[in-house]
Amino acid sequence: MCASPASPRYEGEWRNDYKHGQGEEFYSDGGRYTGGWVDGKKSGEGTFRWLDGSEYKGTFHDDLFHGQGKQRWADGRAYEGQWEANQMHGSGRFKWPDGRTYQGQYVQGL
Repeated sequence: MCASPASPRYEGEWRNDYKHGQGEEFYSDGGRYTGGWVDGKKSGEGTFRWLDGSEYKGTFHDDLFHGQGKQRWADGRAYEGQWEANQMHGSGRFKWPDGRTYQGQYVQGL
């Protein structure tokens, strides 16, 4: 475990002074990441949870949502599909709380 006033608290595996393998990081704003790390960055399968109950579960690369993933927002919106650099990008399905859905292609979040 590693913690300091300026950094999040981390519990997990290390390699050459970098977070590497499986671990969990806790942020001062109540957020939490659980999953894979490669050379100090979130990579592979993982879950990020925000204090408000929102959650992303899927693939990370270089600390970003990247690949296949699902995000649920606290207000009931949900997206499942492809991500690139933290944006919905590629094939996906978005659902609003009132039941409306859109399934199709996204380009840089739109």
